[in-house]
Amino acid sequence: GFLGKSDLGNEELFKTITLPNSVERIGDYAFVGCANLTSVNFGTGLTELGVRCFEGCPHLSSFSGGCVSKDGRCVIVNNRLVAFAPGSLSEYTFDGISTIEQWAVAASGMKRVTISDDVERICECAFHSSSALEQVTIPPTIREVGQYAFYNCNKLNRVDITDLASWVAIAFEDTSANPLMSAKNLYLNDALVENLVI
Repeated sequence: GFLGKSDLGNEELFKTITLPNSVERIGDYAFVGCANLTSVNFGTGLTELGVRCFEGCPHLSSFSGGCVSKDGRCVIVNNRLVAFAPGSLSEYTFDGISTIEQWAVAASGMKRVTISDDVERICECAFHSSSALEQVTIPPTIREVGQYAFYNCNKLNRVDITDLASWVAIAFEDTSANPLMSAKNLYLNDALVENLVI
């Protein structure tokens, strides 16, 4: 079955939502504005989660069901991170996925993010408006970053990498995709890069 935004009714009342196993697809914006929502159980049938499903859910701290990471923070569909429940976390390491999908981590309150070597792609608007984000670690496996991926991350001041050749090979879709547009400080193996020779 399919669940869309209009199927919920007065969503601002909900603290927890439990979906039946028959729900396979959830549409874009389905849970937007559920300001009191703290947890969602997807059951075992979920195969597709729309974009921006949990925008405006500042207290969301856990997921459960067949498509959820072991720590209950990530919804993973086909090896792609499609939603994240940061709750009050200040830092997190994203691992065991190949892609961070559009809007998956947007507007989170985290200060530090580490992206593991499993990840190859960061989609458009993935971290958009994560206004508390100060530091991000980008692995050498990243091949492309979509537009606005780090847009409006105004506190971002440090980007950490471990391989300069991999960094310069990343296909940034536009300038808003590059976290250095906000950060201005690139660190290679914990040393500030001040002189770059290519």
